[in-house]
Order: sequence, then structure tokens, then C-alpha cells
Amino acid sequence: TPIPISFLMGDFVNSNNPEIVLEPNAGNGMLTIAIPPAKVIANEIDPVRLQMLSEQGFGMVTNQDATNKINDFK
Repeated sequence: TPIPISFLMGDFVNSNNPEIVLEPNAGNGMLTIAIPPAKVIANEIDPVRLQMLSEQGFGMVTNQDATNKINDFK
């Protein structure tokens, strides 16, 4: 996703100031660019992208298969 579109989408989601946002297929995390990282659960199964996400300060980083039901995060 191009960064300007990611920013607009993130700004739209953040307009209600969510408590937490789940990005089920996070990739490199661009769709969360406008959301405070501490409020994001980033999920990715690719090991290289998962490592990069782990270094970006997200509230939680998981590696669940998003084609199946994602477990509750508590």
C-alpha cells in the first residue's frame, strides 16, 4: 500500500481514537502509520517481516495464520 494512502486510511481509523487496533496481515506495518504503535496488535506470519515488526515498538506482535480465526488478545 502506498504511504499516502496508508496514512489516510490510518487517519480515518484513528479519528475515533481507538483503544486498540488489530492489523491481521501487517506486512511492514504501513497501514498503521497514523495510529500510535502502542495501540496496535500487528500480526504477520512471514519471519522476516515479523522480525521487522518486532523492532517497531508495536503494542503486541504475533505470528498467527490470519486465514484462520485469530485468537483473542488479552
